[in-house]
Amino acid sequence: MFILGLIIGVVLTWLVMSGMAGFFISVCRGSINEQRVNGEFFTPEQWLLNTSSAPLFTWCNFGYWRNVNNYVQACMNLAGLVADEVQLVPKDHLFDAGFRSPDQLLVWADLYQVDAIKACGLNIWRLQLARERCQAYPQVELLSGNYMQLTQQEDKSIDKIVALDCIYFFSDKQAFFDNASRVLQPKGLIGITDILLTQPFNVPWQAWLFNRFLAICKIPEENIIPEAAYKQKLDKAGFRLISCKDITTDVLGGFCDWVQQQTNTLKASIAMNVRLRLKILEWILRWLIQNNIIQYVIIAAELKAADGEQDEDKVNNIVTEIVTEDDA
Repeated sequence: MFILGLIIGVVLTWLVMSGMAGFFISVCRGSINEQRVNGEFFTPEQWLLNTSSAPLFTWCNFGYWRNVNNYVQACMNLAGLVADEVQLVPKDHLFDAGFRSPDQLLVWADLYQVDAIKACGLNIWRLQLARERCQAYPQVELLSGNYMQLTQQEDKSIDKIVALDCIYFFSDKQAFFDNASRVLQPKGLIGITDILLTQPFNVPWQAWLFNRFLAICKIPEENIIPEAAYKQKLDKAGFRLISCKDITTDVLGGFCDWVQQQTNTLKASIAMNVRLRLKILEWILRWLIQNNIIQYVIIAAELKAADGEQDEDKVNNIVTEIVTEDDA
């Protein structure tokens, strides 16, 4: 195990020194080396992952791979899981805290037929592509910026908030939760996919390697925390944790298998550096999973009712019980 860690340390150091570290960001964020294919913007990694689909999609998340072997369908399934966790319905006012592909906006607008959607995008080309893809959906409002666009929203103006495969990049996760609690309606819901730390590190070199990996990915170290600490952050912002489901095997495990399949199948038609970057990502993710260092989870939380609202709910429940007894 020490030898494996040493090898990974050497690889990570080489990635940084060689300038290839940006590939982690490109896979996770889809934000570098963009190019057009058939009029659409792509990173090389996005093209490789989406290339088996027709028409070509621009998905860029890890996907949910249970009973699926197609990247596009896996990504749609992961988006659908988040939507189902917050019980997304047409009448909702939805805030997407960071779309990494305009295709996820079409899931909210088309499949779930949500009436009003506000979605944040940082990347210029991603926003441009989203404008093109969402022309037929006037209910989609695109916001240039990150999750802090929540500060520009009115109090209690949003029903549901989703953060699909993006929250671990946020510079201040507590600020996100605090702002989310302000703009959500009473008992509003937030749905998140995130990465948790499973347990404290007992071996110093593993902690060092993991922190180097996070630094390369530009993921703040303080964002990857155990479930108990995560629950405390939600509670501090006024949220009640409804569920926290471990879907690591069906997400990261399936993604690694798909990357292995794609890079082997298309190795004759893709650049060596792109294939190498994805293979190293696959290798490191497998190491993190096999050593039980991280969990990939889907989280649902509900905004707690204020004291006055709780009293009103109690009164309504009592009235309902009285009416029910009278009818009986």
